[in-house]
Amino acid sequence: MKTTHDQSHPPRRQALSAVHLLNLQFVVALRDALRADPAQASYEYGIDVATADLVRHASDECLRTLSYSVDRALFTLRLRGSELAELLQKPPPLRGLFAAVRENKSNHRAGKR
Repeated sequence: MKTTHDQSHPPRRQALSAVHLLNLQFVVALRDALRADPAQASYEYGIDVATADLVRHASDECLRTLSYSVDRALFTLRLRGSELAELLQKPPPLRGLFAAVRENKSNHRAGKR
């Protein structure tokens, strides 16, 4: 899994941006979840089996260089801005329920069941 591209490091004096750090946290959490329970993590993160397999076997260095080389978030919110705002305004104990109902409605409208 290690290629010559994986061996590049960010310059020592360059401070990592918040996006770089979030990317690293995200891909490490994803990989750890895939190693613990690949089927559940694939569902939770919404990734296909081939991608899950690549991430599960990725080295620390591979994930680190990926995170540092991309200047945008590697992940996106599954909720649009207004949907996120609506959930933030709901009572905390009910947010998960409202999110699940919203996801179910979205899947139903898209023809998924």
